[in-house]
Amino acid sequence: MENHVMALIYGQPKRMKTSMLAAAMPNALWIAGEGATAIRAVAENELGFSPIIHPQEVRRLDDLINILHPLIADGTAAQYGGICIDGFTALCDSHVRWWADNPKITDGGKEDRWFG
Repeated sequence: MENHVMALIYGQPKRMKTSMLAAAMPNALWIAGEGATAIRAVAENELGFSPIIHPQEVRRLDDLINILHPLIADGTAAQYGGICIDGFTALCDSHVRWWADNPKITDGGKEDRWFG
């Protein structure tokens, strides 16, 4: 049985969340929620390494899941020291706004704003 760790850093902007993750996980695969420029700048300018960045950016949580499932299913995720999601705070906030703007109508005719 493999051991997997999932850690999330959620907080206010410009609090060094990306820097802390990059320093802790230099061999991670990065998935950008807000853009790869910030990840690359932090890793190269502050920490001295070139990060591995997934080519597809994500805008909502379901986009993230669509990237993660194949990486895990085909074993690609195991090649990296972890998977880091940059811009996770904005990604969550954006998905909550999307849910609020796109409610699902339940069978009972009610709005369900928290569907998956």
